[in-house]
Amino acid sequence: MPTTYTPIRYPGGKSRLYPTMRAIMESNGMLGHPYAEPFAGGAGLAVKLLLRGDVPSITLNDADRAMYSLWHAIVHAPEELCRFVGEVGLDVATWHRQRDVYRHADDVEPIELAEAALYLNRTNVSGILGARPLGGLGQHGTYRMGDRFNRETITSKIRLIASHAGQIDVTCMDAVDFVSDRLADGITFAYLDPPYVKQGPGLYRHSLTLDGHRALARTLMRCPCRWVVTYEDDMLVDELYGDMKSKGLCLTYSANRRIDGAQRIILGPGMRWP
Repeated sequence: MPTTYTPIRYPGGKSRLYPTMRAIMESNGMLGHPYAEPFAGGAGLAVKLLLRGDVPSITLNDADRAMYSLWHAIVHAPEELCRFVGEVGLDVATWHRQRDVYRHADDVEPIELAEAALYLNRTNVSGILGARPLGGLGQHGTYRMGDRFNRETITSKIRLIASHAGQIDVTCMDAVDFVSDRLADGITFAYLDPPYVKQGPGLYRHSLTLDGHRALARTLMRCPCRWVVTYEDDMLVDELYGDMKSKGLCLTYSANRRIDGAQRIILGPGMRWP
């Protein structure tokens, strides 16, 4: 099977964190437990853990209706989504139509929004839904909008994930509410990758305010489940998680420009390093 299991490109995607996260889960007795991501995004790590048999089920939550609709379609309407992938045109006129659907996210049917989100994710710079298409509107760049839209690869990944639909729950909740409501069992292992403190507002439609980051930290400290958080190095992160065990995390990704990862991985209370 391919190294990347998800059909979604995502800024700062964490599928490369798999060996580290699996080792942390093993050292803390969390392999075989339900797994949740309150900020699912591309969910590359969650899907990899599920398909490799490390966890029995995953819950993917995203407050962005577009991302929620896309994951809901992958899990519950895969053939309709695959039919769209196989037939949709890869041209600027179609791109404009899909962008218009995305811009009216609250007024369109979920499957339409899912299709638009997938289309923009696969044709835009760095997979950012609000960005311009690869190659620009004139399609004169080194890369063109169809270069990341391999129909066969995308549909095969959708169908593989959908074959595990009974093990996947998809929700659309505020992350703080999700932690309070869905992680109260103390059994689920949670990985959180909140929007970046500084760059988040420019990358994601649903980012967090400074107060939002603080509310999330307060809620996590009261949460009975085991959790891990990744953040970029920032003074706010020192303020919120300075008492927690943490290590530097070097990941490099591209989101409009190259960003080299001054990031940290933070363990929740009572957890230990491998």
